[in-house]
Amino acid sequence: EPEPGAEEGATSEPREPNLTMLTAMFFFLNFLAATQDIAVDGWALTMLQKHNVGYASTCNSVGQTAGYFMGYVFFMALESYGYVTLPGFLKFWAVVFTIATTLVAVLKHEKEEDFSQHEDSEEIGDLGVVDTYKLLVSILKLGVMPATIAMLLTSKIGFAATDAVTGLKLVEKGVPKDKLAMLAIPMIPLQIILPWVISKYTSGPRPMDVFTKAIPARLAMGPVMAWLVYVTPSWKQDDGE
Repeated sequence: EPEPGAEEGATSEPREPNLTMLTAMFFFLNFLAATQDIAVDGWALTMLQKHNVGYASTCNSVGQTAGYFMGYVFFMALESYGYVTLPGFLKFWAVVFTIATTLVAVLKHEKEEDFSQHEDSEEIGDLGVVDTYKLLVSILKLGVMPATIAMLLTSKIGFAATDAVTGLKLVEKGVPKDKLAMLAIPMIPLQIILPWVISKYTSGPRPMDVFTKAIPARLAMGPVMAWLVYVTPSWKQDDGE
């Protein structure tokens, strides 16, 4: 005689994900993270000395690379061996995130700025929300801004599809997700060290030179990645791996 509930479990269909709840949750999560990210970027301008301000982006890049490794490569490796699950992993880092943010808020205090040393002390000290946006508009009116904005908005068009689709296509061709995550491990040290190496150029008088010179090389990698996806099935073993 079948066990109680066995027939129901066998015929029950998996529940569809609640997309509305997921969208709202990730919107709220990213809203908080983006707010904190902007605050930390502004905070770095006051913490670092003037000649070290250029290193703020370097610290940001290194931190994002380390976070990518912990949140993707490290997690995929642990999950593939059954050490962690996605809910447990998210709960653990949610607690760490909350504790770290609370400690910063409680233990770290900003220094009061002495605006009397600035030439335009009255204007700087009285900037509110509206005045800040007016200042932003005046910055956007600078002669160099239209070209900079146009470049930043269009620079990734050439390799956006390659970056977004290559990994998905490799999985579609049979590459396991955990193996694909492991391929990123050799790049982690490079992604951490390289920002420090090029920081002397990005913190100089022409910080965008490195970015613009790297675009042609990145565009050239598009056909290479397309070829890699094309030949991947030929490497499939007899057991399907």
